[in-house]
Amino acid sequence: MKTGMSYRRLAKEMDGFFVGPMPPQTFLDNFLPSRTLEPSGQTFKPGMFSEVYAFKTEVKMYNEFIKIMNDCLNNVAVVNTAHRDGKTPDTRFSFTCRPDCAVYDRSIDHKNKFNSSLTEFAIEFKANPNHSPFINPPSSDNKDSGSTEEVSMMNRSMHGNEAAGQIVAYATLILGAQYRTHTFLVMIAGDHARLIRWDRGGAIVTEPIFYDKVSYLFDFFMRYDHATPESRGHDPTVCPATVYEKKRICGVSGFDDNEHLLSISIPNPHDTEKSTRYIVPAPCPRPDIPIGRWTRATIAYNIETLEPVLLKDSWRVLIDDILPEGNVYEILRQACVPNIAEFMHAYDVGDAAFHESRTHYFAGQYGTSDQKKIQKERMTHHRHYRILLRTIGRELTGFKRSQEMVNAIYDALKAHQAACAAGILHRDISPGNILIVDQVGSDNSRGILIDWDLSKIINPLYGNASTRRRYACTGTWQFMAADLVCNPAIPQTFVHDLESAFWVLIWNAVLYMETNMNDGLRSSFLKKMSPEMFEGTGGTGKSDYMAKGGLEFTVKNKIVNTLLKTLKYALGARHETLEDDILEPSLYLMLSTDREKRVKALKHEAILQYFENALKSTGWPTDDAAIRQTLVLSDQTRYSLGTKRSRSAAE
Repeated sequence: MKTGMSYRRLAKEMDGFFVGPMPPQTFLDNFLPSRTLEPSGQTFKPGMFSEVYAFKTEVKMYNEFIKIMNDCLNNVAVVNTAHRDGKTPDTRFSFTCRPDCAVYDRSIDHKNKFNSSLTEFAIEFKANPNHSPFINPPSSDNKDSGSTEEVSMMNRSMHGNEAAGQIVAYATLILGAQYRTHTFLVMIAGDHARLIRWDRGGAIVTEPIFYDKVSYLFDFFMRYDHATPESRGHDPTVCPATVYEKKRICGVSGFDDNEHLLSISIPNPHDTEKSTRYIVPAPCPRPDIPIGRWTRATIAYNIETLEPVLLKDSWRVLIDDILPEGNVYEILRQACVPNIAEFMHAYDVGDAAFHESRTHYFAGQYGTSDQKKIQKERMTHHRHYRILLRTIGRELTGFKRSQEMVNAIYDALKAHQAACAAGILHRDISPGNILIVDQVGSDNSRGILIDWDLSKIINPLYGNASTRRRYACTGTWQFMAADLVCNPAIPQTFVHDLESAFWVLIWNAVLYMETNMNDGLRSSFLKKMSPEMFEGTGGTGKSDYMAKGGLEFTVKNKIVNTLLKTLKYALGARHETLEDDILEPSLYLMLSTDREKRVKALKHEAILQYFENALKSTGWPTDDAAIRQTLVLSDQTRYSLGTKRSRSAAE
C-alpha cells in the first residue's frame, strides 16, 4: 500500500517532465547512433518475439524475453531481478524497488540481484497494455472526423500512475547510486514497447514500438551492446577505487564502507593536462524525481596529500543571469563577505556532448498543445559541474547545543547581508545550506552559508538583474517564504530569504528540540510547512500561519521560543490582511499604519538584532544537543522532510 502511494507521488512530481512521443528512429539516431562494427550475425526477424507478448503473465513474458535477447547480446546481459532483494550500498528509499529485469555489463558480478550502483538500465513489463504509464494515441478509426481534441500520452489511471512511479523510481535509483550523465529504460506493455532516456532535464519517450513486427527495440539493444561507456551514460572521470587507493585511505577517512569507495579525477586548475584523484564514498540515492540540479556534497580525500575537502557534484542551471557557483565565490571573496566556505576550484565536467542535459532541446516538439507549453516552461538546460571547498563543517541539525544552532543561523544571515551588498542574493536558505564549523583549539563554532549556485544577480555590474526565467529551482520547498509558495511567479527578494531563515529555525526547533507537541501534532506541523502543490501553487496555508499570532506550540527553551515569536510577528506583517469593510475606520487606520511600519522595518539589521538579543541572553542550556524527535510518518510527510521542490516560474 505504502509503496503504491510512493509510486503515485513520484509520478505526480514527474508529470510535465516527460517529452514525447518521439519517433523511435529519431530516438536511436540522437541517443545511440550506430557505429561501424564487425558483423555479429544477429539480425531482427519479424515474429521472433511472438511468444513474449503471447504470454498473459509478466513472469513468463520477461523470462522468454531474457532467453531471446541474451542469445543476441555479447557485452551486456539481461537479468531477472523481479523477485530478488535489491542490493545498493546506501539508499534513502524507504520502499523496495525490484524492476522485472536489469541490464548489466557482462563483466559485472551482479549475483542475479538488482544493484542500482552497477545496473546499466532497467526493463519493466506489463502483461496488460492498459497498465502502461503511457497510452497509445487513438487511431483515426476511433476519432470523430471533425474532432480536434488532443490526447495526452500519459495514462491517468491508478495502474498507469503506479507504473509511471515505478519507472521514475528505477531511473532515480540508478542515476542516484552512480555518477552518471543519463540512463535508459525499456517499458514493455503487451505487444508494444517504449524506449525512455532520462537526464537531469527530463525524460524522452518514444512512440509505441510493436517490437515483434519492427526492429527498433531489437536495434536499441544491439546499439547499446556496442555503445561506448559515455554513450551509455557513464562518467569517465569516476571509477572504483583501486586496492592501493583503498589502503592509502584506510584509517584516515573514517569511511565505514571501504568496499564501495570511488575515485574521482579532478583536473588541475593551473594545468588541465594534469589531474588529481580524490576518494569519495558511493553516492546515496534519495527518493526524489531524477530531475534538477541533484546536488551531492561529500567529503573527498586527496589521494596524494590525504587532505580532506568538500566536493560538490551537481548539474547547474544554464540560464544567463545565474553565474556558475565558482564565479559567485570569487565575487564574494573580492567583497570580503564573511562566513562563507574557502573556495578552491570549480569547473564544468567533461565533454558537453555528454555532460549537458539534452531533453530541453526536444521540449515543445511532441505531444499536445498543453504539453508543449508546459515543457517549454519547465524544461531547463543543465550542465555537469563540480566545486571544491576547503572548509568542512557539521550539518546544522547536528548542533551540540541550541545556542550553537541559533548562532550558526545568525552567522549565515551576516553572510547573506554582506552578499546582498555585493550584488548577490542567495535564494536558497535551508538547513542543508548552513554548516557549523568548529574553531580549532576552542569549543566555539561559527556558521557558514554555502550553496550559492541558485543565487541571483541583483547588481547590474555582474549582469542583467531583470531577466525573467522560464524555469528554475529557487529554494527548498518547506523553507520558502509563504508568498512564494502561494504564487511562484512573484519576484524573489532578500525579504523572502529572511523569512526562510525563520522557517529554518522553526524546523530545527520542532524536529530537534523539546516542545509541548505530541508526535501527531509535530508531524502535522511539518507537513504544513511543505504543502502539496496543485498547478504550480502550494496554496495559502503558510501565509495564513504567518498572518495569525502565536506559534501553535511552545519550545521548552524559553530563549528560542521568544525568538521564534518575535521573528514571526515581524515577518508576519507582510502576510496580514485587514478587512476595511469590517473594521471601524479609526481602528483600521491604526492597524494598517502599524502593519506598514513593520513591513518597512524588515531589513537585515532588524532581523539580526533579534538574533543578537537572543544570543546575549543568559540562561542558555549547555546540554540540549539536537535529538531527532519522533514523527508519525504518512507517505507525504516522509518525503516532505528536506525535499527539493521547484517553482514553475521564477524571476
